[in-house]
Amino acid sequence: MIRKIALGLFALVVVLGVAGTIAVRSLMDPENIRQTLEHQASARLGQSVRVGRVDLAFWPRAGVTVTDLAIGEPATLTLARTEVSTAMRSLLSRRIEDADVVVEGGDIDLPRLLAALDQLTAAPAATPSPSGNAPAGDAAVTLVNIRTLALRNVRVTSGTRTAAFNLQSSLEGDRLTINRVAVASEVTSLEGQGVIDSVSKKRARLSLTADSLDLDGLIAFAQDFAASAAGASASPSEPVSAPAVPGDLDVVLELKAAKGRAAGVAFEHLSATARVTPTGLAFEPFALGIFGGRLEGTVRVDLSGPEPALAIAGTMAGVDMTRVTEFAGQSGSITGTLSGSVSVSGSGADPERALAGARGQGTLAIKDGTMKGLQLVRPIVLAFGKPDAAQPLSGGEAFSQMAASYTLTGGVVTLTDLSFDSRDVELRGGGTLTLNGSMLDVKADAKLSPELTAQAGRDLVRYSAENGQVTLPATVTGTLEDPKVGINVGSVARRAMTNELKRQTESVIKGLLGRPKKPK
Repeated sequence: MIRKIALGLFALVVVLGVAGTIAVRSLMDPENIRQTLEHQASARLGQSVRVGRVDLAFWPRAGVTVTDLAIGEPATLTLARTEVSTAMRSLLSRRIEDADVVVEGGDIDLPRLLAALDQLTAAPAATPSPSGNAPAGDAAVTLVNIRTLALRNVRVTSGTRTAAFNLQSSLEGDRLTINRVAVASEVTSLEGQGVIDSVSKKRARLSLTADSLDLDGLIAFAQDFAASAAGASASPSEPVSAPAVPGDLDVVLELKAAKGRAAGVAFEHLSATARVTPTGLAFEPFALGIFGGRLEGTVRVDLSGPEPALAIAGTMAGVDMTRVTEFAGQSGSITGTLSGSVSVSGSGADPERALAGARGQGTLAIKDGTMKGLQLVRPIVLAFGKPDAAQPLSGGEAFSQMAASYTLTGGVVTLTDLSFDSRDVELRGGGTLTLNGSMLDVKADAKLSPELTAQAGRDLVRYSAENGQVTLPATVTGTLEDPKVGINVGSVARRAMTNELKRQTESVIKGLLGRPKKPK
């Protein structure tokens, strides 16, 4: 008898549970909720919102799954599947506690999403519901915390760059703790963690480590965040309706990358601290390996003007000039190891365009190298009619050091205090060189070594010696890949006349002083 009563009570509970579920579903019709979501989200965002399907769950936790969510026309944000669940008891008290939010698959246009979020936070909290689609006078629902906020394979686009994001995090009030974030693109593969202290004010500190990093893409994403905080959309024709308060953005990124790409150049072993604010972003300090050497200094991007302004300042050491010239399309034109300082700035929509029109100054020194096609001794010997002694060098002129100070304007490098030291000849002078190597124009004095001066013909020494060494005015023109050396014969003739006049004068004086005196 007791067994029958127990079975009867159990059956009654099941029947009541099923009946209750049917009753709740009839009151919370998924189609009704879908229409309400579309209406309220469209009103809050000020643009079209479409929901493909809504599914409800009541056990073990209350939840809703939204499929094929699209915002905008055409859509600038699509989410394939979004699942939200929370504790039933708190939901009955109009509180969302220990919620789980999981987004799987989707495409997001970052600049427009940030603009929409700015408008969303500026919009009034209450919005009207369509007649018959939601109860009138909705009471506010309080968001207490989200224990799991996850993104799985969500593609984010900024300009021409797209990256896939995976995120595991939790939200407590306005504080988002990021347990793990992973970003992957054509170049980038990074992971990180950190804390967003204030989601509404975009204040965060993250630590990111990358196997490979597209630094240009990271800068582009950071620029979109900064532009949003400054109250400007990435598209000038679509301004943000509600500008952010100055100072609303302060993101610090601790970056490490094994390799990557910046301004079209491959790098390795990057270490930097990046800070993003509404006025721009700065990498300070900043260090990376480039062309076999090391660049250390600071990089700043100023976003306050009509175009981003890029400024780079620092020092470089151990740079392989063979790799530099290969990148510049002038393979093998100069070899050796480069060191020096650099301070350049320019404006443009991306780093490559900014550097193409850059202005700046610095110093450079290249040690133990060669300059392809450069022949300094041969033209000097030929200028004095000694073809048998003017054998061409193979591989170009070798040097122990080539150094100069430089300024950069409009793609043209102006060289001052230029020095070129080799075993046989020295150059001292200055000139200009285009960055692409298509134009070379240097004027300098060429001085033969004491050894070559001793081997030179008597007339050559007699007519062109300066302080005991053959010194001739020379020009180096043409291109970096095919330089042409010339000797200023007119200057040689003038120097010869000067030397001859000096010699004869000294001879006359010596003769007068050496003449014996007549007896009185």
